[in-house]
Amino acid sequence: IFAVLFCLVINFLIKRFKPQIYLKIPRPYLMLLPFVLCVWLYTAFVGFEIPAMRTLLTVILISTIILMQQRMRASSILILSAALLLLFDPFSILSAAFWLSYGACFILIRVYQTIQQKSEAATEHEQVQTWSDKTVLWLKVLIESQWKIFIALLPLVLIFFQQVAWLAPMSNLIAIPVLSAVVVPLNIVAACVWLIIPSLGRLLFYINDTLLSILMWLLDA
Repeated sequence: IFAVLFCLVINFLIKRFKPQIYLKIPRPYLMLLPFVLCVWLYTAFVGFEIPAMRTLLTVILISTIILMQQRMRASSILILSAALLLLFDPFSILSAAFWLSYGACFILIRVYQTIQQKSEAATEHEQVQTWSDKTVLWLKVLIESQWKIFIALLPLVLIFFQQVAWLAPMSNLIAIPVLSAVVVPLNIVAACVWLIIPSLGRLLFYINDTLLSILMWLLDA
């Protein structure tokens, strides 16, 4: 999210002040370097944790594929990312974070591939999707991904933690949209604004803290 927001700002500034740059370097290629650098910065910020390393290696692989104008299946990229991570840190295979992180990604890829196939079939039948149809589809993806991830990772969770939270899929249906769409982006914006206008940054942090308190109250209820 941090990398996307940063690239959006760069793209806005280039369009506003120097749009001719895109005549020399296509936008997808120009944005690769700042995007990768932002992901690397985030990975360093969290201490090169395994999930962050997975993201960094995947982004570097995808960027390389784009620059080489090649194509590779998403599952193949994820497998190659895992192989590179194990090459750098062989003992990470003993970590629960490694198995849970990559396992969840494999399930999500499969879910999205299924949705993509359904969308292509709908396009062939010339079915026009309205905003309500897209909202329903998004909710189906969210619900389907959560219960599939829960079932697929259940053996690993029991092996590593000897317990399982049966309400986790239901909690994630509330927490994931709020965290990914509101809390995390607002937190990043607040941190950036705080460096320039501390008072406004603190206000955004306060709003974020209130949202998190409401979320925790909902989950506790």
